[in-house]
Amino acid sequence: MGRRNLQYIVLCCALACAGTQASAPTSSVPKAAATAAAAPPPTPVPSDPLALVPGGVHLVASVDVINLQRAKSYAIWRAWVERYSCTNAADIAWLTDHTARAFLIGRSTEQHPAQLLVLLQGKYTQDDAQRALGLLASYETSAATPTGERLTGRFKVASAGMSSASVLDDRLLLVGSTDLLDAALALMGEGHPARWLDEPGARAVAARVDCEHKTVCAQLTPSAHASSLLGKSLAKVGMDALGESLGRAPAALTLSTDNGLALQIAAQLGSTDEAASVVKQVNDWLWQIGVFAHLAGFPDVIDAAKLHADGNVAQLDFPVSQGDVELLQQRVTGMLQNTDPPQCHAAAAPATAGTTAGTT
Repeated sequence: MGRRNLQYIVLCCALACAGTQASAPTSSVPKAAATAAAAPPPTPVPSDPLALVPGGVHLVASVDVINLQRAKSYAIWRAWVERYSCTNAADIAWLTDHTARAFLIGRSTEQHPAQLLVLLQGKYTQDDAQRALGLLASYETSAATPTGERLTGRFKVASAGMSSASVLDDRLLLVGSTDLLDAALALMGEGHPARWLDEPGARAVAARVDCEHKTVCAQLTPSAHASSLLGKSLAKVGMDALGESLGRAPAALTLSTDNGLALQIAAQLGSTDEAASVVKQVNDWLWQIGVFAHLAGFPDVIDAAKLHADGNVAQLDFPVSQGDVELLQQRVTGMLQNTDPPQCHAAAAPATAGTTAGTT
């Protein structure tokens, strides 16, 4: 089918039937029959994308894109993303120009250790689904195999390899794991309430850091894959016990950009003793980072980080003033100019192999 612009239009026709009058009295078509002949209304798209969060996920994160762009620190974030995520300036501009808010959903299973789905809220066309799918292909180590298009309910889904993308009523764009996308679309029309994570511990720590009202918010529950990655990462720097503790803990992370930067992280540990141990280990780690940062010429911002235990919850509060943000921006800009960019895979826009109509 190539890359033709396919516009899928759903027409809902109400059929009215009227009987002709004869010389003798005749009855008109009953109203019930006319109602039965009318097409059912289309499945509504929820106003809150969080109503499409399926059960069993381990990560839900949100980014207020508009608020992030207003931040004075936005330039440094964009520079890092452009260089280290292998995303070019044109694609970043396309994402930010079209998107008001972005959500990330993650799930880990034995068969698929890391499934991710991005939900973008803004204004989109069917062409944007193909572009998002092509952008996703740039993160894969091998080219995605084109698998064409299909219909799920009334929505067109473009797929390539293990990834899919779909635009819902021109205001939501879903792209990522096919399994997670199908699970999200299965919630359409069920009146599913907007939610983050089901796990009570994650909701509790998220409330402590006012997660839902921050520029960036992430809620996490333990999963075998994530715990293993965290444990291995911290083991490399001699922090095996810390990795084991945090790998079992539901956590929440927020970032506020209203005045400088303010990072908050809260994790619910198994006991008060474990929370106190985590606080001690992280404080020692922060002290070492502060020494290296000072030697590298970075502003002395680590001293502002405050880590404490409240019962079995360990919480980090890390504010960075606007002045220090500007100094960090200058330092990072210099680093980016003096280092070679990473090797990135070339993005390949997946072709459409064919269209298969059907419903799930």
